[in-house]
Amino acid sequence: MSHPVLRWFLLGTIRAIPLGHLRNEAHLLEQILDMTGWHPLIHWERSVHLVSEGVSWPEPTGVCVNMLPIIVGNPGTLPAECIQYHELIKLCKPTDSIGQIGYLTIQEGMVEADSSQRRPGIHTDKSAMCLRCGTKDPNRYWTHAWGMGRVYEGMYSGGIFMASNISDSCKVWDAKVPEPGLGGDVEYLRGMLGDGISLDGNGLYWITDETPHESVPLATSKYRQFFRLVTGQVGAWFEEHSDPNPLVRLPENVKRIAGNKFTMFAAEDPDQSDAGS
Repeated sequence: MSHPVLRWFLLGTIRAIPLGHLRNEAHLLEQILDMTGWHPLIHWERSVHLVSEGVSWPEPTGVCVNMLPIIVGNPGTLPAECIQYHELIKLCKPTDSIGQIGYLTIQEGMVEADSSQRRPGIHTDKSAMCLRCGTKDPNRYWTHAWGMGRVYEGMYSGGIFMASNISDSCKVWDAKVPEPGLGGDVEYLRGMLGDGISLDGNGLYWITDETPHESVPLATSKYRQFFRLVTGQVGAWFEEHSDPNPLVRLPENVKRIAGNKFTMFAAEDPDQSDAGS
């Protein structure tokens, strides 16, 4: 525990001193933690960086690809329908992922009022999957990376670059949740996380795969362009939600997982799933 006062306070509840009366008063302890803004699942450390302002967007064509493997820095690995995004990819720097496989997402389309284009609810891209729902035996979980991410000597190592042409259509929290719920869900921490940061349109941002974020419903119907480049280590590639690239093979250590990841409560052990391309 990094908070020294809270550490000794909570230790005091298990000792034979007046604080020990709180030992079985979980609701009171929860209120105290709420008032201090401390939560063991939230790491309050910087995880959001503005990489570039004033992004120039290509003319939209209605392209929609998700987690398409490419070689970062090599436009020859971009399919024809994505080549116009090469200039935006070039802005994703400084990064140690040049020459390595990254995963490109582009979504262009009309978003109706009161709807979000991408996934609603606070979540992280790092995700937990339930491998076995136990009755007598405990549940088994597998948490997979989705870019990881750290800043080292001014260099973005892994992590996720993302941008949108519509302001206030995405919100992030400058913190980390290393142990998210199933599917990366951290909506249950909304009250502890606070208001969050609404991202500006035409700004390119970098986050980690442990950074809480959400797609926000639009007040009015608008045409939205969304860009994301996942770099670094990726543990799983979901076939139903991802686009293959005939120009780039998936790394052998990336697990290919079939099925809908949003309705998947139990999954085959990834050690037994089909890896590679």
